[in-house]
Amino acid sequence: MAKTAQIKNLTVDLPLKNNGVEIQIDGDGKQFGDIYISKTGIVWCEGKVHRTNGVKFSFDELNLLAQYKDEVIKAAKKAKKDAEI
Repeated sequence: MAKTAQIKNLTVDLPLKNNGVEIQIDGDGKQFGDIYISKTGIVWCEGKVHRTNGVKFSFDELNLLAQYKDEVIKAAKKAKKDAEI
């Protein structure tokens, strides 16, 4: 599924403050999710989930996810498959 991204609100000071910046990700004609980037980390919100209910990652956690990407994806796919059984 092809995704597009656009910045919804570019009224932030640099460096990023508490509110940060919001990036909307669209796919197949609907909102796939939002990414919020702030000075403390990122928040992923799937679909139209409100920011306060999103999945939060510190930059240290994001770094670990990136370092162990293959292992993380493999474990996530297995967990998803196990949940569907």
